[in-house]
Amino acid sequence: VHVGFAYWSGGGWGLKEEEQKGVAWIKKSAELGNAHAMAYFARCLLSGFGVKQDEELGDTWAKKALSSNDPLAVGYCY
Repeated sequence: VHVGFAYWSGGGWGLKEEEQKGVAWIKKSAELGNAHAMAYFARCLLSGFGVKQDEELGDTWAKKALSSNDPLAVGYCY
């Protein structure tokens, strides 16, 4: 997840801001079960940030994040 955020924002990590590359790393982390990544990937899909907007798929990922009961992931979904 952190690599994705670093590319996503540049975040003072000395990396060029690359939204698509950042979202790709976040997606990989989400697919591996990271609840925070699931929530962030859902928001990317819902907003079209770094990926093609897809509300149905975004809802699916948000539900996965919510089902984790991870407080930070759940909070980010709202």
